[in-house]
Amino acid sequence: MNTGLILTAIATITFIVLVYMFVKQLMKLIAILLTMFIIFAGYVYIKNGSLPGDINGYLNEGKIALQQLHQGLNTFIQSKK
Repeated sequence: MNTGLILTAIATITFIVLVYMFVKQLMKLIAILLTMFIIFAGYVYIKNGSLPGDINGYLNEGKIALQQLHQGLNTFIQSKK
């Protein structure tokens, strides 16, 4: 059998395995992001009693949450000094 053909077959199989591994990792990342969004939506629902009607509402709530997190972190750092 031709050596070039064998190497091509090995390279093709390796490529397919690598694409499979990449897709598997990508699906894990998507699952983590969706879980984080669900947790954030639950936080917004508990805080406001309802969910925002559009994406801008989520963005505004995210900005508020980040500001509160930053403020809390600064307070924590100041209390340790």
